Amino acid sequence: MLQSTNKHLVGDSVGNLSLKELKQLESRLEKGIAKIRARKNELLSSEINYMVKREIELQSDSIDLRTKIAEEEQRLQQVTIARPSVAPELNPFTALDMKCFFPANLFEAAVHAHAQAQAQAQAQASLQLNLGYQQLAPPGAGDVAHQF
Repeated sequence: MLQSTNKHLVGDSVGNLSLKELKQLESRLEKGIAKIRARKNELLSSEINYMVKREIELQSDSIDLRTKIAEEEQRLQQVTIARPSVAPELNPFTALDMKCFFPANLFEAAVHAHAQAQAQAQAQASLQLNLGYQQLAPPGAGDVAHQF
């Protein structure tokens, strides 16, 4: 009896049912579907309400965090303005023996000194006395012409 009722509910073995039995089965199914839909709508409604409350909480938390960030940035800016540079005596690395380390700008200074030496050499070459001898053609150009 229970198996045949379950088969009727899922649509199996309905071929031998009378019209009255089919209408009763349809009515029972419609009532069951209505109850299922009502329960589903209840659950969805409560879930939507929960999500709306959660959204409001998250927006409030976001505003609080943004306010804290702005306050901290402002505090940091005020501290930076009040103390523009760190005093060298407060730097813990200045007390270390720096014999094993190269200065950070050592190589830059060498490049700068080399460039400066080249510029001085070029300046001296251009200031040499002109004794009336001027080379008109570059060396190896074949016919070398000199002007006296």
